[in-house]
Amino acid sequence: MLRDALIRAVNVSGDAGVFAILVHALTDQAKLFYLSCGFIESPIQPMTLMMTIATVRSILVEVGLFIPSR
Repeated sequence: MLRDALIRAVNVSGDAGVFAILVHALTDQAKLFYLSCGFIESPIQPMTLMMTIATVRSILVEVGLFIPSR
């Protein structure tokens, strides 16, 4: 599910002006999961994690799940 959400976010980011993805972890275990996926902790709210669209795009290109348009 996370992979699908990240792909969708990248696909609409240009049209919708999306800069980053924010998630709010409900448990410490969920927080660890998001951290292991490359999200970083918000400096304001420790259970909120974020990842820029540029980072998401780079990760998806690296693993072959996204082909950048030219």
